[in-house]
Amino acid sequence: MQTTLTQYDGDLHVLSCVARDRSDDDDGDEKEDGDDARRAGATWVLDGRTFRVARGRFGRGSSDDDDDDEDEDDRDDDDGDDGVEERRSASEIRQEERQKARGAHRLHSPHRVTRAAGLVASTIERYFPSRLRGTNGTFEPFEVVFEVSDAPSSPCLQHDYALEHCDFGQWVPIFAFGSAPKDAKLLPPLVPSTLTVLEKCFGRALKAKRFLSDEPDCDFLSYPEIKYSEATDCDNPDAPSRAACRYHGLFSIDAVDDEREYTWDNLIPRVVWRGSDYVFLSKNYEGFKGNALEALRDIAASSNKTQAMESYVKSPEIGPRLRAVLMSKLKPSKFDARFFNWGGTSAPNAEERSALGKHLGVDADKHLGEVEFGRYKYHLDLGGGGGTTWSGVIPKLSMPGVLFHHETVMKDSYFDSLLPWVHYVPIREDASDLEEKLAWAEHHPHQARQISLNADEWVRDFRRAKNLLRHNYEKLAKPLGERVLKGYLIPFERAHANPKTVRVRERAALASVRVNTTTSTTITTP
Repeated sequence: MQTTLTQYDGDLHVLSCVARDRSDDDDGDEKEDGDDARRAGATWVLDGRTFRVARGRFGRGSSDDDDDDEDEDDRDDDDGDDGVEERRSASEIRQEERQKARGAHRLHSPHRVTRAAGLVASTIERYFPSRLRGTNGTFEPFEVVFEVSDAPSSPCLQHDYALEHCDFGQWVPIFAFGSAPKDAKLLPPLVPSTLTVLEKCFGRALKAKRFLSDEPDCDFLSYPEIKYSEATDCDNPDAPSRAACRYHGLFSIDAVDDEREYTWDNLIPRVVWRGSDYVFLSKNYEGFKGNALEALRDIAASSNKTQAMESYVKSPEIGPRLRAVLMSKLKPSKFDARFFNWGGTSAPNAEERSALGKHLGVDADKHLGEVEFGRYKYHLDLGGGGGTTWSGVIPKLSMPGVLFHHETVMKDSYFDSLLPWVHYVPIREDASDLEEKLAWAEHHPHQARQISLNADEWVRDFRRAKNLLRHNYEKLAKPLGERVLKGYLIPFERAHANPKTVRVRERAALASVRVNTTTSTTITTP
């Protein structure tokens, strides 16, 4: 494992399962729901500190609090996490310095680490129970190495560097809970796993003794229960939950005031997009592109701004987000794409960037909610620092319009179940074919509408708690069984069987054994 940690030269974490020291027991710990490892005589240790799965935090002696963490997975739409500074360890500070040197956009939230660790531990407790019990009174420790960045950012992603410095054959598996490269050969030890944000939606069901509801336990995959007109005003700085505004849930036609505005033929025939001005990927990837600042400076200084924008749209040097925004400036009848900043940024040159955005009209000053987004016929998602945008894809798939999905070298855990031309219209990584795909959709309205209907059906199926559990089983439990805990994985149906049904089956099986035994020992006399 040490070879992996050293050569990866990035932000890796280690979750260990070790034999429990009884002297470290807290009163009442044995009774906590979800602490199956502790009851089995094992203890979870995250990066050298005892980790309590049931509590979702570190154990005694840790300085980490059990925070509610409303906006934990800010991904490619934010610049940092509030309140993290005072909890940063020396190790985290060193990691941040390494990230800055490599061009990565920011240090991930510590809550992502504990959430991912909790998901690994709960998955093992649910699907590998015999591994935690040990054999013949002995317990063999094991470790799971993982990372939670928006996307892996190791210098070993660079081919020439990897040949000289990265002996992948000596590495242990690395489970990745953010976006991962589609090309597995880029980083062979990497194991793309369940996207961390999804854990909020099925985490309780994973730990529950019996299956209670098929509704996801998160706002991200939930439909609104009230009308949009009655919801929070997201442009109000005093709104009680900016995170709820920012990571909106799924669109529902039942929540609008006038359904007629959202029928296919009445939708606005333009491509809509809003998002942060962010880098695309990190410098360890060939497709890395910087943010829009340099280009905006150049355009603002040009005597012919329209000509400068046209030149940049054709240039391979800009990122896909800026290309879409400039296309919107040049062809506003076809595109409505602008940058939107949620505020609170501490990025260098923030004031200059804001002034340029206003001067050139590339920044939106108002948030678009579901009511406004839902009126457009064509939606666009564009990847940021991690190469994808988890907060945009699924909600946009639920919209009445059709999604133009940004296909990049990266993928999130559920992307494999989405099919181009079935659930979305694919867009190239550089977004250079955006106008071409818009023309196709305009000339094939029936096919485009059917793609939209297929996408809505996919969302309704995927969001079900049992299907999310199965997704986690396929993306995390099975790889754990193949790479770390061979021979211990139990079937999904067995793991989630109703305890009452299991007891009935066990009694029936026992009764059958008794009947067979009695029958086989009966002596028939003439």
